[in-house]
Formats: sequence, structure tokens, C-alpha cells
Amino acid sequence: MTDTWSDIEARLQQLYALPHNQVWLRDQRRAAADVVAAKIEELKSGIIGTPQREEFLGPKVFLRVVGPANPAYGGNWWFDSAVLDRLDGAYSRISFQPSELDDVIRNHLREALTVRTEWNPITEIWSLPSGERLTGWTGAGARQPLIGGLLLSAAGNRMLVGGVRQVWYPVKNPLWVQLHRNLH
Repeated sequence: MTDTWSDIEARLQQLYALPHNQVWLRDQRRAAADVVAAKIEELKSGIIGTPQREEFLGPKVFLRVVGPANPAYGGNWWFDSAVLDRLDGAYSRISFQPSELDDVIRNHLREALTVRTEWNPITEIWSLPSGERLTGWTGAGARQPLIGGLLLSAAGNRMLVGGVRQVWYPVKNPLWVQLHRNLH
């Protein structure tokens, strides 16, 4: 019997062996083994403990926060839309200027999803539509420093709380990914 990490590695190796990924690897001048190792390390550092494989069949909407440097199509980290729905509900009776509300939502998502500032300015939220069959690995987001490369004692730095359940999808149909909301 294989363990979770071996299963994930085997799945990633299958994906990077596909012809279109071979072209991408050649264009990027990267070896499949290096990409697989980097993806596994990303997953290990992003989820508390061992992720659980889950298959989702709609109606379920997953969201991803993005910025100019990290497109929605290439991203692996997604979260249940209920997280954003709860935030919207919590602030629906408070009067904000639109940009102020965007800042509040952005800050709460950054904290809950442990998204470092250098990784992502969180200017947009994208979605995977409901009704599709998706297989991913789930777990609670691991704590991360707000600003990587700085001591936690440095001014402005602290640990992001995390803990929100996230789903790591190694592959999804890019035609399913669509803009859900702007946060300017």
C-alpha cells in the first residue's frame, strides 16, 4: 500500500508525461522530476499535516485569489466559495465605500488562506464552476509569515493565522476558470 505523498507524486508524474506538458517542460527548460518535486514541496509547505484526496462533484464552487504575477489558470490552490459568502454576509450590514470593503475582504482572505504579500496582492477572485467533477487534495492552510524573508520580529511582519480548508488541484480544465470578482 502506498502513502498519500507517493500517490500524489505518481499522479503528477502521469500529468507531466502527457504530450502537451512535455512541450511546456521543453519550453521552460525544466525536467519533469524537478517540477514534480517543486509541486510536492509546495503542497507540503502549504497544508497542515497530510492532505486527503477528495473528489468533488457539483454543485460546488471553488475560488482562487490572484494578482498580476500569479494567474488563475496556473494556480493549484483553491477554497470553497462558502468562505467568501460568510465574509460577504458578515459585512453586508456595515456601510463601506466599495474600495474599503474590498480591502476588508482582501485582508480577511489573506489571513485565512495564508497568502503572503509577495506571493499575491489579491486583486481578483476567480472560480471553478459548479457541476464539474474535480479531484484534489484537501487540508487546512498552514501558517505563513505575512512577509517572507523578514524576521517575525521585524516591523509589519507577523504570522498569518490560516486554518481554512483549501483544495490543491494539480490539474483542471482552463476553460472552466472564470472571473468571479475584482478587488481593487
